[in-house]
Amino acid sequence: MRIIVSGDAGASMDRSLIQRAMSNLVSNAVRYAPPGSDVLIKVERVPDSDVRISVQNQGTPIPPDALPRLFQRFFRADTARTSDADHHGLGLAIVAAIARMHGGTAQAQSDSAFTRVGFRFPAA
Repeated sequence: MRIIVSGDAGASMDRSLIQRAMSNLVSNAVRYAPPGSDVLIKVERVPDSDVRISVQNQGTPIPPDALPRLFQRFFRADTARTSDADHHGLGLAIVAAIARMHGGTAQAQSDSAFTRVGFRFPAA
């Protein structure tokens, strides 16, 4: 597997909290990506001066009805996954909480080509 980092943007943030959020996002992407695929970490300034950080991977799409619930505590989109025994459904809830602490929101999208999960917050 290859991890690719793209982009650059400055922002005022709590470094340790953002590191925790990124750890959770990358961990999820690596866990659900097929072997030999790429995981893309993208940092960008969006037109309204916000910063968006996302982690994108290939893999089985997340059902559209599950996307709005991804950031709820203990929610699991697929409870049948046997590899999830050591995971409790808190990682993305933590990402969402960290985004809110920075005045932002967590975001997710998924289709047959990729899944992208991340957060957006004001640059200043």
